[in-house]
Amino acid sequence: MWLSESGGPPPRGEVLPERMDPQARRRRRQAWTFGTLVSLVLVTGIVSLGHAMRWWTVGGEHVRSVRVPCPAETAEDPTDVTLAVYNATTRFGLARAVARELQARGFRVDTISNDDSGRPVAAAAVVRHGPYGRLAARSVAAQVVGPVTVEDDGRGTETVDLVLGTGYRAMVPRPQASQAIAPVPTPVGCRRVTAAPVDPAATPSTPATTPAKPAVQPTKPPSVQPATQPPKPPVTQPPASRPVLTPAPTTPPGPPAP
Repeated sequence: MWLSESGGPPPRGEVLPERMDPQARRRRRQAWTFGTLVSLVLVTGIVSLGHAMRWWTVGGEHVRSVRVPCPAETAEDPTDVTLAVYNATTRFGLARAVARELQARGFRVDTISNDDSGRPVAAAAVVRHGPYGRLAARSVAAQVVGPVTVEDDGRGTETVDLVLGTGYRAMVPRPQASQAIAPVPTPVGCRRVTAAPVDPAATPSTPATTPAKPAVQPTKPPSVQPATQPPKPPVTQPPASRPVLTPAPTTPPGPPAP
């Protein structure tokens, strides 16, 4: 029962103001609620579309993580290097003394002998290696004071030869040698790139020549013999026609008529 402003029921035919009508207020609340929900859905959709189309970014600029390649190694760890020490001088025991010092620095020496190549070595040393021992050769060359020649002899193993020459004077002090072959610091998460060893047999300066194909002798077409005509059948001459003779009468002719 509705009451008027004076506290009593409204007279018949009197209409309450819209702001005081409960049904009108309910409809207004429903309209506001529906409009708010629709607005939220539209705003969310527009923000998501703009973020997907890169019109703007939510939460700051999107940074794509890229793994940079790791720096290339310049030397091999001494514990992974196997070498042979040869003496190319007339100094007795030189190879043994150098090999003992290299072993103390972590290198693995499996051969100690005189150099039997017959080539004079005027430099301090010559380091011979193959494609697989390139880094190991750098580690060995960094241990000797003076000019060191590094040669690639194309061997297929990782072993290294250290040939001591007449110019040899001393070994590099351990702290300096260790610093020279220290591993390069690698950033966290870098991408390690491994390069395949170069085949020493392949010379890039000389283009590979394709072997010439053997000359193909033209094949003569088989001689076609003219088709031999089948032998003609022998012509058989018809037998000679014999004259048809009238047989003689067996009865004697009668007397001539008078």
